[in-house]
Amino acid sequence: MWASPLSTPDDEGPPVETPRGGAAAPDPTPQASSQDDTPIPPSVTQHSSPVPPLPGTGAAEPRADASPLPASWTPAGPPPPSFRPLPPNPPEAPPPSPQYRQELTAAHVTPQFSAPAAFDGAFGAWEQHPPLAPPPRQGDVRLWLAAMGTAFVAALCLVLCAVMTAATLRGGTVHASGKPHRDVRYADSWFHTAGAIPVDVADHPFYALPAPGAVACEIPEFNAATVAGWEEFTEVIGPCLNAMWLSPLEELGLRPQEPHYVILDEIPAELRDESEEEGVTLAYYLEHELSITILVPNVRKLLRYPGMDDKRIWFALVAHEYGHHLQGETGLLDAAYTLQLDAKSTRQELQLGRQIELQAECLAGTGVAAIAGHDHADVAFVNRNFNEGTGDSDTHGSADNRVHWFNAGATAETMAACNTFAAEDRLVR
Repeated sequence: MWASPLSTPDDEGPPVETPRGGAAAPDPTPQASSQDDTPIPPSVTQHSSPVPPLPGTGAAEPRADASPLPASWTPAGPPPPSFRPLPPNPPEAPPPSPQYRQELTAAHVTPQFSAPAAFDGAFGAWEQHPPLAPPPRQGDVRLWLAAMGTAFVAALCLVLCAVMTAATLRGGTVHASGKPHRDVRYADSWFHTAGAIPVDVADHPFYALPAPGAVACEIPEFNAATVAGWEEFTEVIGPCLNAMWLSPLEELGLRPQEPHYVILDEIPAELRDESEEEGVTLAYYLEHELSITILVPNVRKLLRYPGMDDKRIWFALVAHEYGHHLQGETGLLDAAYTLQLDAKSTRQELQLGRQIELQAECLAGTGVAAIAGHDHADVAFVNRNFNEGTGDSDTHGSADNRVHWFNAGATAETMAACNTFAAEDRLVR
């Protein structure tokens, strides 16, 4: 997530570094806007995580899930055993019967009996052997039916699992992850990585991937003030982002899953105390649900400012959240949050949070530049409106650094350009 008090859009603003394939870009240092009377929009916190900034600080702290669990339920234990007194005169135990047991073998049941009584000199004095145990009864019809039903259900489940797996590998929409469910959003003690090997956030095979090539995608015009508009928008750009990123992840030997999109027309309860002065949440990513959520009421607050209805800006918003999805699928996100949990100081914890967010901003720049037909002017427009002169944030980095990383992603040759975890400290402030 990154805090971005938006400045007035200006297509004639300072240029930035040229995206792949374009002409060399001039110095991306932000310039002062010439429109002094343009209203400055509120600070916007784009939650790549569903972790809202704390009031007054904007810091990204772990928070409860959109549907927090109820208070712990204490299951009732079993009732104490009931002790009953013995009857006053218990009947005498019956005389012991001849002992025998059935020893089960793989082929048959062999009865074994106790030794007969001693011979007393008269015929017929041998103790009579008890009759052989009756053969096992044939199973009840209901038992057989139950067994057959169980086998049928098991076979059906196996077929369904195979179909679901095939659909996933073909790129079908996945609405849930096989990862452990999390009771808090975006940060907790249950972590899943892309494989069984440790993940080094500063030295990951992802950084060796070439930047994605141009993707033919016509970003549609849409009404960003409505749920229906966002649903139509994400139905188009979602597959574009999948085409851009999922194949490279498969080259790493991963089996990436597609995120799905949740469009809300109501702010979750835990985010309703946000103020425009402190920043509001536009979107967030839930890793355990593989979902990117858009909060339309907060988007509407931004639309009253000039230029904020531009489709390129909202594509960049979704591309940022998709960047967090990439972090999750590669294991970088969980590994970074593990480091945050183990941080020895608040300063170290905040820096790790900024590295996560600035990396997602870098991936957003890559996404904007990879759309066929976009050039350095499109990159500059988005960067100017969402990053330049929008203020510094302890959790999302300074405006200058957000500009830097967005441009780094837009001009990247390989994804090493987005390695914020190996960057100098001054670039992740």
